[in-house]
Amino acid sequence: MDHIVHLADLMRWFIGSAPNEVYAEMETLLHVGIEVEDVVTVLLRFPNGAVGSIDSSWSRPDAYPTWGGLRFRVIGTKGVIDVDAFAQTISVYRNQQRLPVWKVWGSNADRAMLLAFAESVRSGNPVPVSGEDGLAALRVVDAAYDSARRGEPVTISERGMCSSTC
Repeated sequence: MDHIVHLADLMRWFIGSAPNEVYAEMETLLHVGIEVEDVVTVLLRFPNGAVGSIDSSWSRPDAYPTWGGLRFRVIGTKGVIDVDAFAQTISVYRNQQRLPVWKVWGSNADRAMLLAFAESVRSGNPVPVSGEDGLAALRVVDAAYDSARRGEPVTISERGMCSSTC
């Protein structure tokens, strides 16, 4: 659930519509003793024929320099766009620390998001996202869990959450 919502939201924004079908595989394989899936692949089909995939796995070892990442690749007929939302880092290696560390030097997306929200409150202008945006991303997550349980693709219902209506 953690990364699916963000990437589903980005795909919806790029493509201009929400996916209408989701297929997912998920399992707990890498981190022993946790009660949540850590390996997840989600495939999406959009009404315009576009397809997408999301790997929301927590597949990095404990020694990896950061908690995760957010990479996005759009492949189209006229080119490719690669986005790495957390790529503004410097790799630091020290003898005192046995593991590499990434020091962030770039912009802080969390801070920018909070400042934009505060400005919306101050100015009275609406925030640039809505509850409908969040619900659309949540529908993808719900359909992914439903698909993984069923072992087959699931159609997303616009009227409610998939697991209660499919």
